[in-house]
Amino acid sequence: MKLPTSAREARRLGFSHYFSGEPCPNGHISTKRSNNYTCTVCADLARKSRPEYKHTNGPTEMSVGDIFWGGRLRKRGEVR
Repeated sequence: MKLPTSAREARRLGFSHYFSGEPCPNGHISTKRSNNYTCTVCADLARKSRPEYKHTNGPTEMSVGDIFWGGRLRKRGEVR
């Protein structure tokens, strides 16, 4: 499957990611998120540097519905 080449096109077609072929500010040439233009490699590196990730031995102890918000993990839909 071929990804869209711009965030606008990706959102219009319902894709969560796009591939522009341009490097991010850190030099990664990878897909980017269409909602916030974040490079997926940078996002993975940032996620792995969080204390919550390091102390739980990786993503295996985190459920798919967990998200990082406000300094702690919350379930999707959980109100502050």
